[in-house]
Amino acid sequence: MMMTLQNSASQVRIHTLCAALNVCNAQLRNMIKTGEVPPPDFYQHGKHSYWRLATIHAWRPDVARVISSIHAAADLPTAA
Repeated sequence: MMMTLQNSASQVRIHTLCAALNVCNAQLRNMIKTGEVPPPDFYQHGKHSYWRLATIHAWRPDVARVISSIHAAADLPTAA
């Protein structure tokens, strides 16, 4: 499903979910295939997976709290 992303605080990118679960991209994709993790809510540009924070919260509130903390972290300066 294609969807325009409106609120970056309510969207969860695949790398953020990987960090919150402490797994690599391949492990997460396997977890999705086996039903351990809900499938992405939508894709952007046909390949980038996104979840709604509400979807993650309904599945595992503890993981949603970790993701909220990641989103709240201050941006790091760009490396030179």
